[in-house]
Amino acid sequence: MSQEKNIKLNCQKTGQTKTGTDLLRCTVHIGSQAGKHISQPIRLLWQKKYWRSRSRLHKILDIVSLIGLILTTTAVIFLAWPQKTQNLIDIQASVAPEQVITGGESTLDFIYTNNSKEKIKNAVLKMDFPDHFTVNALNTENASQNGQQEFFLGDIAPGEYGAIHISGIMFGDVGGEQTFTSTLQYTYGEDNTKTEQTATHKFFPVDSALQLQLILPDYKISGQKINGQITYTNNGDIKFPNMKIMPEWPSSFRLISTSPNLQSDNSFHISGIEPQETGTIEFTGILGNPDDSTFIFNPSFTFNDAEYRQTALNKTVDILPSPLTISHSAPDIITPGDQAIFTIFYKNISQNTLRDLQFKILTDPTIFYGETIDEGYSAAEIDSLTPGEEGSLSVKLKTKGNFSITTKNPTLRSTTAVNFKLEVDGEKITANTRDKSVSSKISSPLAMQSFGRYWTASGDQLGRGPWPPEPGGSPVGADYGLLALQPEPLSGTLA
Repeated sequence: MSQEKNIKLNCQKTGQTKTGTDLLRCTVHIGSQAGKHISQPIRLLWQKKYWRSRSRLHKILDIVSLIGLILTTTAVIFLAWPQKTQNLIDIQASVAPEQVITGGESTLDFIYTNNSKEKIKNAVLKMDFPDHFTVNALNTENASQNGQQEFFLGDIAPGEYGAIHISGIMFGDVGGEQTFTSTLQYTYGEDNTKTEQTATHKFFPVDSALQLQLILPDYKISGQKINGQITYTNNGDIKFPNMKIMPEWPSSFRLISTSPNLQSDNSFHISGIEPQETGTIEFTGILGNPDDSTFIFNPSFTFNDAEYRQTALNKTVDILPSPLTISHSAPDIITPGDQAIFTIFYKNISQNTLRDLQFKILTDPTIFYGETIDEGYSAAEIDSLTPGEEGSLSVKLKTKGNFSITTKNPTLRSTTAVNFKLEVDGEKITANTRDKSVSSKISSPLAMQSFGRYWTASGDQLGRGPWPPEPGGSPVGADYGLLALQPEPLSGTLA
């Protein structure tokens, strides 16, 4: 006890020079130096006195303490951090054919190999398939099947391998991915360590077993009325699920009818079709501008909870300009009760004879008398028009005596339309063409004037005069004085 006290007193003396033995005793004496191995060097470093004030032995002990602290911390982290179990089994996946076709059959090969020096025991492989994957056949090598998605591999010696072959149909997006997941559970080692390893295997469909085709007449001109077909074919080996096809028509194309009808989502809905079966969608419409001629049809496989995009049909067709050019002139002013004269100019610019030409004026049917046909007033009919032939014709329309117009500065727009037929290489074609619209002003024969009634503040009537008042003027029969002006409502019926 007295020896311990002497050491403590000796360590507390600051003015006495200490030998190396004294320093070592003070360093290991926990009672007097507790915590100073850490706090003292830090304090000296903070005061920038470490290298000058710290003895060599203390510096060596500081370095040893720092190394010990680093090793201890590393060991704690290593022991506490979760260790990843080594994958003793290697699983490789491949597909045939190499280009995956959604809706078509593919054969998937999963080959497993024990690349370790450990014997694997009681191995079980579980497979997770993509949604709506349809299994057609299963074959195994060195494994037994527990179900469509579980296989018992048993014991696998070092270097031993086996295989699982799965034939089936993938239904997914073309250009998307199909993910298969394999989970392998087994034990190994003398202590029968249990482990589990999981791997994902991705395949990417590049095309579809559903094929679309667009059928249009061989000869196509702007304004031509056509009957077209969209055919769809199941090139796969099983019945397809339900499908839908969403069309994107050219913006200048005018759709008239389809069979079957388009549904509320602007798509054709089709029930599942058998392998190698072909179906048809028919439509009727009028071709638009030659530079606006791309038809797009987007097919999809549909399930209750999913929809998978298939290969779209994107086709640009050649459309020739109309063989007939037309224009027209209209009156500058349309007056109720008068007669309006429209003049139509036409020319056949093709090398074919045009037949059964029907000219119409398309305009507001509430302004003119007469019956309209296909939204227009019949103008004239011409039996035939030979190549290069041109001419003009006049159309007279009687304007109604009264009609309602609610716009300011009203105008009337008119357009000329012509239906005609021609035959090219034995193909009979029905077409129509239109010109640009022309505007006419609408006026009224009714002339309106206004006047003001004037009276004094006391109520004496002064007479009537111009409205608004004109400087220097006077009401009829009276002179201007102090006027109390009151608006006079104007009402009446225009005939």
